[in-house]
Amino acid sequence: MLPGPLQKNDNFPFECLTCGECCSGTMEVFLNPMDVIILAKHLKMNNTKDLWEDGYIVTAGGQNGTLIPRLKFAGLSPGFCPFVVNNWDEETSCLKGTCSIHGKAKPLICRLAPIAREVDLDENEEEYFLKEPVIGCPGCKEQTEVNVGSYVETLGPELDLEKRWFTLLKTGLDRKVSPEDMLKKFFYIELPADPAKLMTEWEKDPLFSCC
Repeated sequence: MLPGPLQKNDNFPFECLTCGECCSGTMEVFLNPMDVIILAKHLKMNNTKDLWEDGYIVTAGGQNGTLIPRLKFAGLSPGFCPFVVNNWDEETSCLKGTCSIHGKAKPLICRLAPIAREVDLDENEEEYFLKEPVIGCPGCKEQTEVNVGSYVETLGPELDLEKRWFTLLKTGLDRKVSPEDMLKKFFYIELPADPAKLMTEWEKDPLFSCC
């Protein structure tokens, strides 16, 4: 793996094989507001709160005391993602777990893998690093060469929305908005909803507006 931070002209070997290796164990897949909207829409729900009620996600502690939803891994430890499905693999003659929402409603953090992003809001900077989704990830052993700049660019609009949301979170924390109120504000959403329009509305809220 390349040492970080990555440069846009760097290349790395990767091809997601939807093998399910990174969909189990001790992984913590945290979700942003756009993720929960996409997941709820994919599951034909009327409100993102249904994701909690139907057991797909749980509320977990995030950085600086925030409350952030994450996928609820089921089963005995180490557990597995609720969107993993078992299919019969003819080559190995055994069951193989695969991602059922790949290319449909996969969370941003999963689609960005094996790239990890660090955002510094104070300096308005962000850096990218290579990080295997799971040790020995078979996709990282593929021969397909991927360009960092092109890979990140495909997710540009979503990364931008997430960064704007990070700013709202920080502003809310600075203004002592309770974690519970921010959870309700950013994650209990009636559908249908447009993430970009929602973000603009949130940025106009006096509690979170930077102006």
